[in-house]
Amino acid sequence: MFTVDTEPDWGMAGHRGIKEVLPRLLEWCDRRGIVATFFVTAGVVEECRKELFEIGPQHEIASHGLTHRRLDRLSPDELRKELRQSKSLLEGLGRKVQGVRAPFFATPPNWIEEAQAAGYAYDASAGCAFPSLKNRRLQRGCDLSGPMPQLGVSTFLDGMTPCCLTYLRLYHPLGIRMIPRAPRMFYLHLHEFLPRETAADLSPWVRLLLTRNCGDRAWRILDRAFNRLSNEWITCSDFVQGMRTYV
Repeated sequence: MFTVDTEPDWGMAGHRGIKEVLPRLLEWCDRRGIVATFFVTAGVVEECRKELFEIGPQHEIASHGLTHRRLDRLSPDELRKELRQSKSLLEGLGRKVQGVRAPFFATPPNWIEEAQAAGYAYDASAGCAFPSLKNRRLQRGCDLSGPMPQLGVSTFLDGMTPCCLTYLRLYHPLGIRMIPRAPRMFYLHLHEFLPRETAADLSPWVRLLLTRNCGDRAWRILDRAFNRLSNEWITCSDFVQGMRTYV
């Protein structure tokens, strides 16, 4: 599963990632035969409707919340609003929205029940955004044992670091050697391909960390990593359907 968190720039504000990077990433996916799931923060729909319409039907659009706030810090009513309004806005693009990924992978205790009640078919929030032993639990990719399928991001070969462009950039050049040959799920953010100055609103130490090897270097690192991988990439919903069929 190749997944793209499609959100305001650096998770805060601005839409350069969607307006400038998304078209190039779609072309990159076409060249490599990659079918992706785009987890979209629905609050960007009004500003970026034209760009989001360019995500072809071979790809999947799923929810990444409404405002990109941490959902584990919201009241029950605010959580329901994030889940339901984001699904409604995204389906206004003419797409069936089956999946949800919580911003920062941060979920409240009643997350699965609320996601089900809002009409989602699967959750892609399992794991932790930081290197952690928690990421071992679902690194194989899917847990069908509970009331709702849960998808987990794969890890690097250390078993703890999320398999994503962020850590490929931060660990570069060692990150290329740490990525498994066939990860079950990979993710990235569009703003990782933006120049460093677009992250000016981040605090200085966060900016220093998160912008390492961003911009054009990120494209080169992504290409180097995917030249080593042997996966056939599909959407999250197709993966869930395949697992259900297999089981």
